[in-house]
Amino acid sequence: MRYPVRNLLITIFLGLAALAARPILACPSAVTLKIDSSNYSGLINIEFRQGRRPGSMVVRRDAIDTRGAVTVDGVCAGTYFFAFSTPKDEVVSVTRYFDVINDGTSYSNPTLTVLYSRSVSGGQKVGSAKKSEL
Repeated sequence: MRYPVRNLLITIFLGLAALAARPILACPSAVTLKIDSSNYSGLINIEFRQGRRPGSMVVRRDAIDTRGAVTVDGVCAGTYFFAFSTPKDEVVSVTRYFDVINDGTSYSNPTLTVLYSRSVSGGQKVGSAKKSEL
């Protein structure tokens, strides 16, 4: 009679282990930055940052070539912004701050679109900061 109990305990243990190994998406939000480059071709370094300047934290670093999109999955509620620049620049462009909302029943998936240009043009301007000020 000891073996059926032992087998039952092993089955329960393996079932609990399988549930624990299953990925749980605690933060279902995704954030996307789309960059369309004008008058510039080359690598653009991108940092997705949490918090406000100074003292923000890098959540993810990425790069795109001239234009494209970066999507960050699993983003928890909070205040964020993107910083981006060419590899040689000491000054970065920064997007406005935005909030990701996740109240347990609904969540947001913000998408920001930026026209990266070395020429002066109309439209909403992004800010700039020294890398040390982030």
